[in-house]
Amino acid sequence: WMVSWFKREFGLREQKLAEQKGIEPEALFDELVNAVPPGSMGLMLQPYWSPGVRQPGPEAKGSIIGFGDVHTRAHVYRAILEGLAYALKEGKERIEKRSGQAIKRLRVAGGGSQSDAAMQLTA
Repeated sequence: WMVSWFKREFGLREQKLAEQKGIEPEALFDELVNAVPPGSMGLMLQPYWSPGVRQPGPEAKGSIIGFGDVHTRAHVYRAILEGLAYALKEGKERIEKRSGQAIKRLRVAGGGSQSDAAMQLTA
């Protein structure tokens, strides 16, 4: 949801350019991610924006913290992906704890899997 929100609100340029070039927009969004160092220069995102989020609890709200005058939309996009990656890691650890089994292999599908940068960041 957050990636779709970002693309809708801040990614019109990449979407139009991708259409003109006949390429997937994710390739251009990957360029945004790769232009920003890991950690997004202190910009952090808590990915609790989606309705029905159960963890950490119903009171949780999404937030982006650490804004400064050095941050651009590329930083926001990378912070979104980094926040989602941490949430996925937290979910993986919760599953392993409940099941008593280590997850040794993951498979990905869907929109996010089209982004090399998102896959590398999540790995």
